[in-house]
Amino acid sequence: MKKLLILLCISSISLAFADEIDLINTKVTCGKYSLTPSSTADEITKNCKMEEMKNKKHLIRDNSTELEFSTDQYQLVKCEFKNNKLDECKVKKK
Repeated sequence: MKKLLILLCISSISLAFADEIDLINTKVTCGKYSLTPSSTADEITKNCKMEEMKNKKHLIRDNSTELEFSTDQYQLVKCEFKNNKLDECKVKKK
C-alpha cells in the first residue's frame, strides 16, 4: 500500500512538469515553418502564434529569452534561448 501511494505521488508530480521536445527527431511546425535546433527567437516570433505569458510579455533577461507559442502539433510550447541560441523546447501543460 505504501509503495502504491509513493508511486501515485511520483506520477502526479511528473505530470505537472513539461516534456522536452527533441527537435532533431520530431517535426514541429507553425504553418509552413518547421522548428529546428537552430531556430531563432525572431523566426519563431514571426511564424508562430505567440501566447501571452503570465507577466504579459516574453521574458528577456541576462542573455536568455523564453517564448511561449502554439504549434500545429502542440497546444502550448515553451522555448528557452541562451545567448540567442535555442537551448530547449518543452510542451507546456496547462
